[in-house]
Amino acid sequence: MLFKPGIRISPFKTELQYKIIENQEVKKLLNIFGTAHGIEMRLMEDTVGFGTVVVNSKISKTVQLSNFGDIGSKF
Repeated sequence: MLFKPGIRISPFKTELQYKIIENQEVKKLLNIFGTAHGIEMRLMEDTVGFGTVVVNSKISKTVQLSNFGDIGSKF
């Protein structure tokens, strides 16, 4: 078995079954439990405006980076 999600998945439980071909009997083989945690970092703004650009000028802007994921992250 391979569990390789590309996105976050909430905790889940599912039953894996097998089928006997001769008599079409279905039986439980095992239970599967899983989840996929994720780290999701986002800037709070979609764009950062700097106004008119002038040669040799400087401007600083503060942006906020937030963690929306399931796992704590350092940044």
